[in-house]
Amino acid sequence: MDRDYIHSLEADRWLFHADLLVDKAHVVMLEERGIIRVDEAAAILKCLQNIQLQPEVFIERELPDYEDVHTAIESIVMREIGDNTGGRMHTARSRNDEVATCIRIALREELLRLMKKLNELRRALIERAAENIETVMPGYTHLQHAQPTTLAHHFLAHADAFARDFARLIAAYE
Repeated sequence: MDRDYIHSLEADRWLFHADLLVDKAHVVMLEERGIIRVDEAAAILKCLQNIQLQPEVFIERELPDYEDVHTAIESIVMREIGDNTGGRMHTARSRNDEVATCIRIALREELLRLMKKLNELRRALIERAAENIETVMPGYTHLQHAQPTTLAHHFLAHADAFARDFARLIAAYE
């Protein structure tokens, strides 16, 4: 089978940090519930931290040799601390649950970045509006000339539309 066909390197790069967060949280839960020992959890977490500290090494050298980011991280942990301990990292978790959680975390980060950029755009429009309270321009209704308005009003109409978009992003985030 063609390895390029089954690889998802771009998506795996996007999920890298989320996968490490999910793995760490899961290992902590396993230890807190007494499913794995403290020393096993510590060894797995230390290995995950080492992977996180060298993302370029992992992404460029290790990741292409595996089916996906999830398999790569697990394989490296098992290689570094042994199959018996490293293999416990995914105890009580399905692959589908792991992937779904990673995608949600990665999307959450994307939504936060988008909301920040959208607020920066809204702030810029409001600042331009404040500078153009007296700037008169033609108003339009249904693509026809209407009463004159101000450039400030025009800018604020766009800022308000972006405020509604921001509310939609908040709903998606929730």
